[in-house]
Amino acid sequence: MKLDISKVNLSRFDIKRELTLPQEMSEKLAEDIGIMIGDGHIGSYILKKKEYQIYVSGNAYLDKDYISNHVRKLKKDLYNLAFPVSVVGRNKSEIRLKICSKGLVGFYNKIIGLPVNKKENIGIPDCIWEKKKYLTSCLRGIIDTDFSLCFKKVEKYPVMHLKTCSMRLVRDCKKALQKLGIKANSYYNILEYHKVTRNNFVTNYLYINGRKKLRKAVEEIGFHSDRLNEKIRAHRDSNPGPNERSF
Repeated sequence: MKLDISKVNLSRFDIKRELTLPQEMSEKLAEDIGIMIGDGHIGSYILKKKEYQIYVSGNAYLDKDYISNHVRKLKKDLYNLAFPVSVVGRNKSEIRLKICSKGLVGFYNKIIGLPVNKKENIGIPDCIWEKKKYLTSCLRGIIDTDFSLCFKKVEKYPVMHLKTCSMRLVRDCKKALQKLGIKANSYYNILEYHKVTRNNFVTNYLYINGRKKLRKAVEEIGFHSDRLNEKIRAHRDSNPGPNERSF
């Protein structure tokens, strides 16, 4: 699928550092789009002057290698930009790749269709639905950044879930997973209480429950997140061989 990047305006700084924009869809680009849907941010702000920001963040301890190595290399391969890595937050608990680029913000927004600043209605863009391999790669990016995985104490039952303010994203991910033969359960407009802000808020959930479904997700999608892969590896090491707890 060809991408018309003629609508994207580059800044002088973009040109100077030789920003390149993909001219066709690829599996790498689809995964990057998934990452931006998950833990990415695309922003346009007026501070002292207008700023265009792109960043991806994760847990500084659990996601360090994934963010600083895999995601950073992916961005470099796609856009020829070396995203600076920083550790931020009061307790230095967040690792972040951040760069300012008018051209890249324009590409994500105008060409791919990702929203700027707010993600309340974010979903999987139309260009991803063109081919199964793009859906698979995009789902990998979303799962790597925005899904959680745990094994319940009773029978080590695996539960993978997405929690998001975007109802559309839950619906899109459920539909995409179904296309790969993976059934997921969705729950919408769940009222919860935020312990820090002490306010109620509404959220949405998507669950992939059970060994067969998780096995299917690993086989069909595969993960690049060290956080997820380490949990799966630890579970398999503690349950070697074919048995009722393995997958």
